[in-house]
Amino acid sequence: MWLAGGHGARLAIIPVASRQEITREVYPRVFREMGAAECWIVDPDENQVDMPIVRGALEAASGIIITGGDQRLLTRLLKGTLTHQVVLECLTRGTPVYTTSASTSALSDIMVAGLEEDDSVRIEPGLGFLPGITIETHVEQRGRHHRLDEMMRRNVNQMVMGIDENTALVFEPETSRGHVRGTGGVTIHSMLGRTQHYRVGETIELESYV
Repeated sequence: MWLAGGHGARLAIIPVASRQEITREVYPRVFREMGAAECWIVDPDENQVDMPIVRGALEAASGIIITGGDQRLLTRLLKGTLTHQVVLECLTRGTPVYTTSASTSALSDIMVAGLEEDDSVRIEPGLGFLPGITIETHVEQRGRHHRLDEMMRRNVNQMVMGIDENTALVFEPETSRGHVRGTGGVTIHSMLGRTQHYRVGETIELESYV
């Protein structure tokens, strides 16, 4: 939250990836308890994602949070809409965008969308905030390293990244660096043949992998 201004943070929360009402209740409460100055929900349905009021609600924020849930639902509702465009514009201007679990996977241009019937990785278009990178989450805790290996064999993208639970990668677009925070680690596979695991406190030079 410190990237969004710490105790002065004004947070817009987009919960469209989850159908659970508790998501809309818990997120504002938790961040207010952490000291955020303001929190509000931006929850456009399919008829509202292109309404101008969404722009104002997002541009007023010092940080944007996209909750977890179902990345396929998230991309179906947002991809190509005004909401999608405004989040990207805010990110480009320097507003931090926070994601978790499914919404982290959706940052990719080519995203992990679950499994096919034969247990192979299902690949679908993502939101494209991180072109050239496909992200898998909960890697260590849910035993998903084999998914990273499969995606490399299939050449799905220039880079495949696996992020553990309770772990964040703080990405700096202006430097193409990522800083590992939390309790787990981040694994990167590159089409250049490089594979490396990064621990908490380490910095990833992402440009070196493409």
